[in-house]
Amino acid sequence: MSVNLNEKNEIIIAEVDPNGPAYQTGLIKKGDQIISISNQKETLKVSCASLELISNMILSESNKSITLTLKRNSGKSFDVYIEKQVMKDEDNSVYSFIIGKDSKIGYIKIPSFYADLDENNRKGCADDVAREVMKLERDEIKGLVIDLIDNGGGSMEEAIKLAGMFIDYGPISIVIDNKKEKSIINDPYRGLIYKGPIVVLVNSNTASASEFFASILQDYNRALLIGEQYTWKSNYANHSSA
Repeated sequence: MSVNLNEKNEIIIAEVDPNGPAYQTGLIKKGDQIISISNQKETLKVSCASLELISNMILSESNKSITLTLKRNSGKSFDVYIEKQVMKDEDNSVYSFIIGKDSKIGYIKIPSFYADLDENNRKGCADDVAREVMKLERDEIKGLVIDLIDNGGGSMEEAIKLAGMFIDYGPISIVIDNKKEKSIINDPYRGLIYKGPIVVLVNSNTASASEFFASILQDYNRALLIGEQYTWKSNYANHSSA
């Protein structure tokens, strides 16, 4: 969970990590205003504290639990108790979980299209996603959500590999060089790792390799894109680049 200042100088919830304890309470939403924070020893009123102090209280390792007093849409304030959990650093790796019980939906977060540039036997983004999909399929999911929100891109090679895993066969991209000569990049794989319905979550920060990946799934009618106002007026719209 991260916090920020809005235009009224109110401190609000900027992001809620879907794999974290704040999200798991089911009570906290992006945009909620923070009124106060308590660590069971002291209460910090937001109106009298800096953003740095508030962030320190939320993130401090010494605070095993905190209580947030929040307000939503100028309504009544309410308290949310959060017990902290140890989480691995997800900045450069994908993760997944199941949403729902009866009709299970798989969720995969891709923070970036990272690659094993140092050749340290660590797999890249495409292989990591493939493993998560196989784990989710063992739970007989009915659909798959791929979260590309705030994914600024990364390795185009990883994006090509991952797109190829979700389409059966066909051209991935048409590359146009500075001499206006065209070359076609074809699907490097035959077949699909997942045949069911897919939803891809995007926003205005979904760019570069992640935009490229999403556009391919959209063009092959393999995914429905959902998110902020989003246009495909980049070089990736027709799978071409200069």
